[in-house]
Amino acid sequence: MGAPVSIAFQPAKLQTDLSSQRRVLVAGGAGFLGSHLCERLLHDGHSVICVDNFSTGRLENLRHLL
Repeated sequence: MGAPVSIAFQPAKLQTDLSSQRRVLVAGGAGFLGSHLCERLLHDGHSVICVDNFSTGRLENLRHLL
């Protein structure tokens, strides 16, 4: 066998300067995670486009945001 391979990953840097409003597309936005993401993005002042086919997502997860 060959020598063991070691791979080091650098942590991703999140963009922390979100002062500018953005238009964000959330696929699966009616699901549990997607609806919470939509809520947070709206709270932070962004414009959100939510797309979902409701195969597992539910409108009830988004009703309070409409």
